[in-house]
Amino acid sequence: MAIVTLSRTAGAGGEEVGRAIAERLGYGYYGKKEILKAVGEVGEQWLRWAKEMDERGPSLWERYDQSFAGVVALEEGLIYEHALRDRVVIVDRRANWLLRDIPYALRIRIDAPKEKRIDALCEREDVDREAAETLIEDSDREKVAYMQAVYGIDYADPSYYDKVYELGKASLDEVVGQIVGEIPKKDRRATAEARERVQRIALAARVRAALWTDLRVTIPTLEVFHDGGAVVVRGVVSDLDEQKLALDIAYAAAAPAEVKSEFRFRGA
Repeated sequence: MAIVTLSRTAGAGGEEVGRAIAERLGYGYYGKKEILKAVGEVGEQWLRWAKEMDERGPSLWERYDQSFAGVVALEEGLIYEHALRDRVVIVDRRANWLLRDIPYALRIRIDAPKEKRIDALCEREDVDREAAETLIEDSDREKVAYMQAVYGIDYADPSYYDKVYELGKASLDEVVGQIVGEIPKKDRRATAEARERVQRIALAARVRAALWTDLRVTIPTLEVFHDGGAVVVRGVVSDLDEQKLALDIAYAAAAPAEVKSEFRFRGA
């Protein structure tokens, strides 16, 4: 069955659309609150870092810090894990990009005129119009900066989505109805091969998250991917002890799947 991924601008009504789709289809719903809850189950320090780094562009220092890389890897892994379940609405701007090559993922962007977004934030946050406009501008800027820094893309580019909707030009019910109407076409593309691809990507993401969030190992050059036969771990390690520890972590996260080591030693 299809997966729906949904990106939205602040105040545009994207969460309401996502929840309405999930209710209409009987799908699970996975958004910001659910992501943070799952991060918290990994550890309180990761939840704290995730909240600090949420929806904003990373500083130069953060881009090279393991805590930032760990949060990114952890949240990506959680998105893929939920995609594995299918029949889910994932409201997260990263999901549209991460699942771009999955044929049964319906990738949606929700926007709205700025005035409508300001009205929504005034009501939701109980602030005046000037404060709401500042919140919207800050949110838009930080989201653009985050996606550019982490993925090198302009996430507002409509070419990254199957459909782009603007609430205000159409009502919430109309938008939800149109999105639900797209589901049968995506359902037909949920082949065994496509599902297996998601499984391989999710497995590699799980191993990557396990390595980045274990602060006993430091591998700034870390790469993790699935080559079709095994999870490949690649990077520069300092010594045999770090290599063994990293492989132990990878084996545990990937089990019972195979792991292929392409680690090399610093200076080699």
